[in-house]
Amino acid sequence: MTRTWLALLAALVACHGPSQDRQDSEPPPEADGDSDADTDSDADADSDADADADSDSDSDADCRDHAQEATEWALPEGFPTDTLTSSEDQDPAEPSWALLDLDGDGDRDLVVSAWAGAGIDGLADELWLLYPNSGAGFAAEPSHWSLPSGLPERELASLSDSSGPDPSWALLDMGGDGAPDLVIAEWASEEPALGVSAWRVHTNTGTGFAEDPGTWALPSGFAAGELGALGDQTGSDPSWSLLDLDGDGALDLVVSEWTSQDPELGNSSWRLHQNTGTGFAEDASSWELPEGYGDGELASLSDSNGPDPTWGLLDLRGAGRPDLVIAEWASGEVGGLGFTQWLVHENTGAGFQQEGAGWALVPSAQTGTFTTLSDEDEADPAWSLLDLDGDGGLELVTTAYPSAHSAGLGTDEWWWHANEGDGFSLYPTIWALPPGFPDDCFARATDQDPQHPAWSLQDLDARGAPDLSITAWDALGDPDLGSTHWLLYVNGCDG
Repeated sequence: MTRTWLALLAALVACHGPSQDRQDSEPPPEADGDSDADTDSDADADSDADADADSDSDSDADCRDHAQEATEWALPEGFPTDTLTSSEDQDPAEPSWALLDLDGDGDRDLVVSAWAGAGIDGLADELWLLYPNSGAGFAAEPSHWSLPSGLPERELASLSDSSGPDPSWALLDMGGDGAPDLVIAEWASEEPALGVSAWRVHTNTGTGFAEDPGTWALPSGFAAGELGALGDQTGSDPSWSLLDLDGDGALDLVVSEWTSQDPELGNSSWRLHQNTGTGFAEDASSWELPEGYGDGELASLSDSNGPDPTWGLLDLRGAGRPDLVIAEWASGEVGGLGFTQWLVHENTGAGFQQEGAGWALVPSAQTGTFTTLSDEDEADPAWSLLDLDGDGGLELVTTAYPSAHSAGLGTDEWWWHANEGDGFSLYPTIWALPPGFPDDCFARATDQDPQHPAWSLQDLDARGAPDLSITAWDALGDPDLGSTHWLLYVNGCDG
């Protein structure tokens, strides 16, 4: 929710920002005492700040040219009251629905998987309802999305991954074509071989899932059940996940730990079974890991939030493939981690570079501000990593800073630190928030007042940058909001 919320504010800025040129704010207060920051470098940055700000302002000019007024995003009629008053997926409620690009055309549609009161024969068993995205709303009439036969009754009533255990399934883009397929990983009562030698893949046809499944080959050597679940299996042995590690656009099978088979996994390398288009390669390639972090410290593919080191996989550079980022390493010899810099081991396409490069952070008066890589919505300052302008790179966004007594932060503005390719800009750009919203409405995602508007940030118009959608707000006095329409502030950025 944090990313969605913070991104929303970005859209607000892009869509409803002030007409005046952006101003560079003063940097947040620096901590007392010694730090590993280069003071000479800071002085140089200070002297160049105005020129950089002018350059940034010019390059972002198009994003400042945005709709000042909200447009109405049309909703289909006939849904029960309050069903569409949130853009968060309502799954597995009735009606059970979600926003996703099911047909792979690049925009998000409204998909209904179950609705007992709709009176539609076969819903949840033979078909789903797809309300296509028209660019101005969701179509008034749905098309039918065909489902394969033979699954247990109401097995596909939820759009979220199957809670299982029999069958175990998920929606995954196995072909890398942008459209999710229906993947059945395990069905012990029907096909004992599933999850051992193969998965079933019902290919996305653009109007449904193919009736006849294809066979997705799995590499040998795994015991029964070890590949039978489609969620990341990062706490088991073997520990594995599905992710596009090499940046070719297709999900690969990555094994990060397997103590009973290969004790070096998670220390010097991972195993990468590449996606061949019809399965995962039988023979794995070795994915090189940087040395020196201790036995087993890199054995889990889920982000490690400690205790030492704290690391994660992030595409900080916008290169289309994740790098290994070290946020904190108390026992290591790299100074300033989590305070003045992170350490980035760049993804080479075959592994992570042995030598890490420093990624400059924004000096903060609060020790430990950046010792994790996850959004710190409850921290002081509160911050997140977001792609506000849709350019593919992550920026550092400060949303609240109580101890700095920053008037207007979280109400009228955000601090946006640009991604400079080797760190975040020292001086932030002020992103103006739209007028008319309650005080501190945008200060913290996890402390939202129920009297405030219900909103989210998502790229509804498929132009590559997130738009702001207001789905409910009693104080606005619009009884049709959340019933016949949402309010959409279109982002001026094209991504």
